[in-house]
Amino acid sequence: MLPLTALGQAQPQSLLPPLQTAADGVKSGTWVRYTIYNRRTHEVSSVRIAALHREGKGQWVEVDITDQQHRTLVYMALVEGSLVAPGRVLRTVVQPPGLQPVEIPPGKGKTHLPPMSPKPPAGARLVGRGPVKVAAGTFAAAHHRGKDPGGRQMDIWSSSEVHGWPMVKAATSEILLELTGHGDKARSKLQGKPAKLDPELLKQLTK
Repeated sequence: MLPLTALGQAQPQSLLPPLQTAADGVKSGTWVRYTIYNRRTHEVSSVRIAALHREGKGQWVEVDITDQQHRTLVYMALVEGSLVAPGRVLRTVVQPPGLQPVEIPPGKGKTHLPPMSPKPPAGARLVGRGPVKVAAGTFAAAHHRGKDPGGRQMDIWSSSEVHGWPMVKAATSEILLELTGHGDKARSKLQGKPAKLDPELLKQLTK
């Protein structure tokens, strides 16, 4: 079981670069999976991102983070609008490994998703086009270069051959990310019915 502090350390937005979405949107069922290598700690983790069903005026999206010990932390968020232009997070459910899923009040849990946009990250410029080989295959890709949130050089390769989220590779001085799989029949990894979060546990998560 991951300690509570790991919930903050394994936030999706701290592991993933900004996610470019397909120009025609992200259809329900679309998923991608990446392996992330941390150059500083030499740790390897994997992340699956999945667009689930729509509910009312929002779209459920799930991010599953699996560490080297094969422990999976699941984030599920109902995002207002579409994933091409996401609005507020209306609901959030978190399931630490081995525990019951819990619903966290919007704005209280450290469960923010990485930025999503149909355009490359702000300030990134196109530096080339060509085939890129990753674990999921070889893709015709566009190579953009810009800065990550910490100001370090960031290179991103994206391909229209991957539906929903076209990023196939990303590299900074800190991480190396590669696509390992993608598809269109995603199902939630949550196990069990979400419970309301205990107030004392909530205080620990939001410190």
